[in-house]
Amino acid sequence: MTERYLDSDNNSPSLFYGLSWPLIVGIIACIGLLTLSSWHTSVDPDTYMHLSIGQWILDHRSIPAVDIYSHTMRGGAWTAHEWLSECILATFYDLGGWSALVMLVALMLALTLALLLRFLLKRVPPIYAIFFTAIAYSALANHLLIRPHVLSWPLLLVWCSVLINASEKRRGPSWFLLPLMVLWANLHGSFVFGLAIAIPLGVQALWDCLPSKRMPLFREWIIFWLLAVGACILTPLGWEGLLFPFSLFKLSHLGAITEWMPYEFIGLGGLEITLASYFILALMGFIQIRFIHALLIVGLLYQALTHNRYVSIFGLMTPLLIASSFGRKYFLVNGPNTSKIDQFFERASGFATKKAIGIGGLVILSATIISAFFNHHAPSKLVHPIDAVDFAVSQGISGPVLNTYEFGGYLINRGIPVFIDGRADLYDEKVLGPYLEAIRDGNPGALDKVIQSHGITWVLIRPESPARAYFDSHPQWKNRYEDKTAIIFTLAPSEGGLARPAP
Repeated sequence: MTERYLDSDNNSPSLFYGLSWPLIVGIIACIGLLTLSSWHTSVDPDTYMHLSIGQWILDHRSIPAVDIYSHTMRGGAWTAHEWLSECILATFYDLGGWSALVMLVALMLALTLALLLRFLLKRVPPIYAIFFTAIAYSALANHLLIRPHVLSWPLLLVWCSVLINASEKRRGPSWFLLPLMVLWANLHGSFVFGLAIAIPLGVQALWDCLPSKRMPLFREWIIFWLLAVGACILTPLGWEGLLFPFSLFKLSHLGAITEWMPYEFIGLGGLEITLASYFILALMGFIQIRFIHALLIVGLLYQALTHNRYVSIFGLMTPLLIASSFGRKYFLVNGPNTSKIDQFFERASGFATKKAIGIGGLVILSATIISAFFNHHAPSKLVHPIDAVDFAVSQGISGPVLNTYEFGGYLINRGIPVFIDGRADLYDEKVLGPYLEAIRDGNPGALDKVIQSHGITWVLIRPESPARAYFDSHPQWKNRYEDKTAIIFTLAPSEGGLARPAP
């Protein structure tokens, strides 16, 4: 029974009406995102920016080499390093609007969880495979945004699971991963994680193999890694694209951006659930992993605690690294006998039939169409300054704008040159630093300097912004519009007083 989970490549069909647990979990994940939740479609300010960049690339059949979206850095050197993801997002938006984008995110989540679950089903009993997958989902939940990183999750799963398989079986990596790396490097900067994790996994394979096979195996892993590095430069940025993810950590003000801030333990979030679950299993003696795997998990945890955007990678990688040791320990303690519950879950541990997959696809497509019909995923006016920008356009308000960071993506989408947006690598020293002092801190001196140096003629910020007091107290600034999401100040006096949205 132990061999069934650890070493088998069993491809037998499922005995549960043609369904399999990966398919069931994938369908549930898709339906949940499409019908029960809409928050992930509206909370991220960068989605509009990625859509605009992707559409520009599709329209011009080229990738921008300089900034074309801001008035503060216009013409400055900048390349869309996530160009392929942005083109995919723009294409889906053209095909089906916001519902199509949410369907894309749902499919990527479903594929990621299905791949993880299929990996686990070969190593642990199905009920535990499902449990570990659910824990991983809790770590992904807060990062389910319409952004390029979601498109990279399935690639990360395939890359890491194949390398872990090779490491555990003390053989060289599969060469089919190399074209996968080319795709990954053009989708998202997380490809450097794939390069990094190949090193300790290769070391583990060398550590475990027979001394007589160590040198040939070393050659396989080192040649694979060098070719993988070469695959990473097959992007519009070339060698600069390979180095770009590392350059982010040199930015002076990176820690001021929410996703790059340290993780805060508030309530019961995905990281808390993940840590508590694995800690309990470790105390019970079910998790006893190799030294290198332990170092990897500690490193991933440090990364997640330092920058909360990496919680998702920690959640995805941890079950991959503990699965085999957990499976061996579980059967060592419990023996080969299975309960009726285990036997029930075992029935759907095989592969789904084509009919079941087809029906599942129809169900997901139907949910997408219904969501689109009811406009379930329309952007929220409580998050994006939709009405405020409509007012500014209708009143002819123009000129250099001083906008809050999270409004930058929407302004780009409306064709308005921004003061700042989510491209921290472009703005770091020249714009992001002064912005933080002026808008985030509301420093009057910093605001005076920003307004004068950039010729600001109107302001679009949140009503609760600390900078509001400055504009309220200066008679040359007029409050032209205010709602729950945004407030507009203009430099020139205006007749008519404060404009408010229609009820």
